[in-house]
Amino acid sequence: MLSFLDSTNILTGIALSGTSIPLIVSERIDPFKHPIGVVRGSIRPYLYRYSANALVVQTQSIAKKCAALWKTDKVKVIANPISVNEDLSGYKKEKIVLSVGRLQNQKGHEILIKAFKKVHADFPEWRLIICGEGELRNFLQSELEASDLTEVVSLRGAVRDIFPIYQAASIFVMPSRFEGFPNALLEALAMGCACISTDCESGPREILEDGRLGILTPVDDVDALADALRSLMQSPELLEQYGAHSAYVRERYHLDKIGQQWLDLFEAVQK
Repeated sequence: MLSFLDSTNILTGIALSGTSIPLIVSERIDPFKHPIGVVRGSIRPYLYRYSANALVVQTQSIAKKCAALWKTDKVKVIANPISVNEDLSGYKKEKIVLSVGRLQNQKGHEILIKAFKKVHADFPEWRLIICGEGELRNFLQSELEASDLTEVVSLRGAVRDIFPIYQAASIFVMPSRFEGFPNALLEALAMGCACISTDCESGPREILEDGRLGILTPVDDVDALADALRSLMQSPELLEQYGAHSAYVRERYHLDKIGQQWLDLFEAVQK
């Protein structure tokens, strides 16, 4: 049995208690940044330790915390795969900054808007596109109006096919306060965007390989994010350097490679 997400994991662990059915549970975000209530939160470590054959998380940083705080040696790290086949050859990048994510406090889009405001006067030809929907739409729209950015910043809402926008964007920004394993950041790398991400707990530092593949900035630091934007906007060479990791990322996180890790784990828990 393979179970995803906290509450489902708990219910599945209870349901399978006393059976011989192997159970793999998987957390898809940093569980220590995502409270699930006192009762479920107290049950979860016990069930993961004694009922599950393996606990799958997406990053080494989460794995270390789970192993230490939940006292389990059953933690396995399997990243998310990507399936990106779009051809980038001959496609011209535009002066677009892109951010993709739900319009929620976790994602920190208001920090990006403030940072973009700081650089807009020096780089008026650049535009910012934010794709995603959520309860903060009205708040973010009011931030744009107050900053006089409505002509150059657009809230696109939910987008069915995001890849043409990835193709057009030169810069991708993920201003999150915490993550699990941000697929959007991975997709942006695979689509040849120069990436900036907050160095939030879990995900970005490992995906960007300690800053080799993109720029890391402190969480909630408007000035640092503005400086990172400025450094890329003023340097075509730096944009090209950070945007040149597409093939490497596509190969490292290919569906076949990640899928094999799952198949190996399925086999291991049945022995």
